Order: sequence, then C-alpha cells, then structure tokens
Amino acid sequence: MRKICEMLNNHNHPFIISFEGMDRSGKSTQAKSLYNRLELENYNVVLIRSPSDTDFGKYIKSIKTSLKSPEAVLLIHVADFFEEQVKYNKDILIYDRYLDSCFASMLYFGLQKEWINKVVSILPQPNLMIYMFVSLTGIKNRPKLDMGDNDYAWQRAKENYYNSIKGRSNVLIVSGEKSIEDIANEVYNEFKKLLV
Repeated sequence: MRKICEMLNNHNHPFIISFEGMDRSGKSTQAKSLYNRLELENYNVVLIRSPSDTDFGKYIKSIKTSLKSPEAVLLIHVADFFEEQVKYNKDILIYDRYLDSCFASMLYFGLQKEWINKVVSILPQPNLMIYMFVSLTGIKNRPKLDMGDNDYAWQRAKENYYNSIKGRSNVLIVSGEKSIEDIANEVYNEFKKLLV
C-alpha cells in the first residue's frame, strides 16, 4: 500500500489498472474479481466499465452507432475517462476497458496513430494493463457470440493492435483459456508485486 501512496504522490493521479482484450475474453469477469478482492482488503478502489455512467459515458452509449466521425467519438471517450478520474476520489481505478481498447477501436475506424496519441496524451497511462489473450478461434467458440464477417474483422484488428503492445513494461499478458480462478490469482499476484 505504501508504494501505491508514493506513486499517487509522485504522479498526482490514481493508480490505474486496466483490463483489455477482445470481446468475450474475460475482461469484465476478472476486473470485477480483482475489484471485489481489493475492496475486501480495504483498498480505496472503484470499478469502472467504459463507457461509464458519467454524462459523457451516457452520451456515448446513446449516440455510438449514429455518430459518423471517429474523431468526435475519440474526443468524447477521452472526456469520459477524464471525468471519471475527477469524479471518483479513489486511490485505485480498475477499468474494464481503458485507453488501449479505445486506441484499437480508433485505429480500426481509420484514425492515424499519431493523432490518437496526441489526444490521449492528456490522460495517465495505466500502471498495470492486463491483456486477456484468447485466440480468435477460442473467441468464436465461446457462448453468446455470433461473429459475422464484420465482427471477425473487428476482432482481428483488435488482436493485431494488442499484439503490437505486448513488449510494454506495464503489460501483463494473461491467457483467457485458463480457469477463472487461476487468472484471478495471477492478476492479484501481479498487483501485489507492484506494492513491494
């Protein structure tokens, strides 16, 4: 806990953990599991699903399919992330999707990497990004996902993006093929290492 407090004092923002990966990879399950575990240990923590319940998040949900400009969508997402960080007076923010999911989406919709970087640079990077890896074949075989050609192309684009960031020092790659309990323990243990 002392190390988190030092990081907060040095960076002037909360400790951010993000869960990223393709649809149906287990992000929400694992984000909720870590949140519950940290809350039981009395950490000052909040779980945020993006888009959130801020006014910006509600707006994103209401117009997401009708907005024609990916630039506008990115700007609204960044406003939503910023608003969440101001809204919650917590030491730890656990995101069920954060910057990397947003980045992958915007690349898919044709925005230039440099422009996306400029826009998201106002937000703090996650201290720990957990990438839930499941192969496209594994994703297609999961229940409740009817993947058409467009969905497959979308998932392929996300997979390509995530493959490009695997070498970052703040990224933990977790196999979504493991049991829910094994993944939860791996994520928790990685978080605890950051406290030493």
